[in-house]
Amino acid sequence: REIQKSGSMLFLLRYPEVIPLIDMEGDYSSSEELLVIIVACGRAKYGLLVKELMGYEEIIILRQEKPRDETRLVSGTALRRDGTVLILPAVYEIAQQINML
Repeated sequence: REIQKSGSMLFLLRYPEVIPLIDMEGDYSSSEELLVIIVACGRAKYGLLVKELMGYEEIIILRQEKPRDETRLVSGTALRRDGTVLILPAVYEIAQQINML
C-alpha cells in the first residue's frame, strides 16, 4: 500500500517522496479506498484525504488582502465560471494546527 501509518501520522509513499497526509475527520481505515489531493506549499507537499471528488475545473483564485485571526484556516476564495464562490483551505495553517510542522 502507498499509505502508511506511523503513530498517529499518515504518510503517502511516492518514491522518492514521503508526503504527510491530513485526515480532517480522523477516521482513516486501511481497508477503504481513499482519494488524496496533493497540495504544494512552497517546497513542502501535503495530502488531504477526501471521501469524494466531485470533479475538477479551472478556477480564478482571489487572494485575501489581510489575513484575519478568525479566518486563518482559509487562504482565500475562488470564483467558478458560474459565479459560485469557493472557500480555499489554508493547508499550511491546517498542518501547523494539527502539529505536522
